Amino acid sequence: MKRHTMMLLVIINFLQEVFGLTSTDFHVNQSSSLPLCDSHMSGEWYRFTGMAGDAMPTFCIPGNHCGTHAPIWLNGSHPQLHEGIVTLPVCASFNNNCCQWNASIDVKACPGGYFVYRLPRPSVCFHVYCGRKRACQMLSRILH
Repeated sequence: MKRHTMMLLVIINFLQEVFGLTSTDFHVNQSSSLPLCDSHMSGEWYRFTGMAGDAMPTFCIPGNHCGTHAPIWLNGSHPQLHEGIVTLPVCASFNNNCCQWNASIDVKACPGGYFVYRLPRPSVCFHVYCGRKRACQMLSRILH
């Protein structure tokens, strides 16, 4: 089998294992009196789509957003397509502290202009991974 064919099979296999986060519960603007919990996460790959947004935010999300008390946000820039899988820090905001808890996740830029994230189970139940619409996509929709 040719090398480029093997690489294509690996990419297809990788993409078949991606789960979607689509609910508004994961969106930055969502708040909730009963906190959500991402305890079902166990290191699979996820993609934010639909009402959850299309990427993790790269700025501090205040507590009591994303449907929980301690939202998790990406503390760094998303990778470029050529970088492959990159390990980046994430933070959970709580009690006016943007990085009360921290961890690392794997992030990959995909050819369709989106990102996938390998999301481990958070250390505390009321931590939830946040999603948002990227500004350039929102502006593009307004202009067209």
